[in-house]
Amino acid sequence: MKARNWFLVAGLAVGLVACQERRTDADEKSEDTSRIANSSSNPDQYNDVPQATRTSFEAKYPNASNVRWVKYDPSVDKSTMDHSDVRYNLDANDYEVRFNWDNVDYVAWYDDGAWVYSTTRVSDQSNLPTAVNNRLKSDFADYKIVEIDKENDKDRTMYEIDLEKGSDKLKLLIAENGEVIKKKDNKGNKEKKDVK
Repeated sequence: MKARNWFLVAGLAVGLVACQERRTDADEKSEDTSRIANSSSNPDQYNDVPQATRTSFEAKYPNASNVRWVKYDPSVDKSTMDHSDVRYNLDANDYEVRFNWDNVDYVAWYDDGAWVYSTTRVSDQSNLPTAVNNRLKSDFADYKIVEIDKENDKDRTMYEIDLEKGSDKLKLLIAENGEVIKKKDNKGNKEKKDVK
């Protein structure tokens, strides 16, 4: 009888933990949705998006699904990388769009109807270009990869990579050829050159 009660209590505990984890994920999604909803009066509709922007998006991503538009609001931008030196001069007249394309989630930005920039999460380090992986192995082997985002603009593809080693944190912007474009640590140190 005691064993049966023990299994019942254990089952309830596992159920509560699972519910808590699900609620945490839902809370994160709710926060992201709230940011989008608070940035525009009608984020999931095309009717506030200029026709040139819509046409440009539909031509570049013809089979996009789950499309959510928002007028870009610099005051709620959560990006921690300063892109000012790599030609991302987004302002309040630009549009951000979140969508799924070929089963991958993307975020893209449009300025006066023209595609400016897009990003997507890279979940497998083996999908990185050889030069990027070689740079990580040679210069940052002591660090653990926390997150990788593939970023595209009109001129190049780059990888924003978050690394950590104990309490030390690094954010790198690395070109496809392995060149470190930018390096920033959690102590406020920044470098805008190739770091070896």
